[in-house]
Amino acid sequence: MSFPSEQAEDEISKTVVETVVETVVETVGETVGETKRKILIEIEKNPYITIKKLAELIGLSVRGIEWNMKQLKSDNIIERIGPNRGGYWKIKNN
Repeated sequence: MSFPSEQAEDEISKTVVETVVETVVETVGETVGETKRKILIEIEKNPYITIKKLAELIGLSVRGIEWNMKQLKSDNIIERIGPNRGGYWKIKNN
């Protein structure tokens, strides 16, 4: 029984790591996209929805919703109209 050389082991390890990284990046990208889509659907249903209510409906932490909302705002997809209390979310039509 022969074992792969050290160089072959390094190549195998490198390939495995690259495959894992690609899979994780792809999966995270899909998950983030799906989360943002869910947030936009909920905002469309109720522009006055709170971060806390979004977290409950979507099943993320409040911090997770805040992170996604920050991304949506920086991507110029949504904006906050009015104050934190009493204001509402607007989905921009770019």
